[in-house]
Amino acid sequence: VREVATEQKSWNYVYASTVMECYTYQILADLYDQIPFNEALAGAANLSPAYNTGEEVYDSLEARLLRIKESSNVLFRSDYVAFDPCHNFYILCAAKSI
Repeated sequence: VREVATEQKSWNYVYASTVMECYTYQILADLYDQIPFNEALAGAANLSPAYNTGEEVYDSLEARLLRIKESSNVLFRSDYVAFDPCHNFYILCAAKSI
C-alpha cells in the first residue's frame, strides 16, 4: 500500500499505513522484547535478520510517528480531526516503564 501511495502522492494512505505498521511493531516489541526490526521484511534477501531490542524498536517507532505528526498533511494536523499519532504510543511507553 505504502509504495503505491507514495508513487501516487497519496500521503494520507502513506501516513495511515505507517501508523498501522508502528502499531504492529509496538505490539510485537511489547510481547517479545527482541524482534527482527531494522532488517525485517527483506524477504528472501535476508532469511536470518538481526534482532533489535524493544527499546531500539520503540525509539524508531517514535521517530516515525513524530515525522507524521510534524508533516504538513491536513489529515494529521487538522484541528477538526484532532488526530495525534503519538498520543497512545506515549501512554503505552509510560505504562511500560511503571
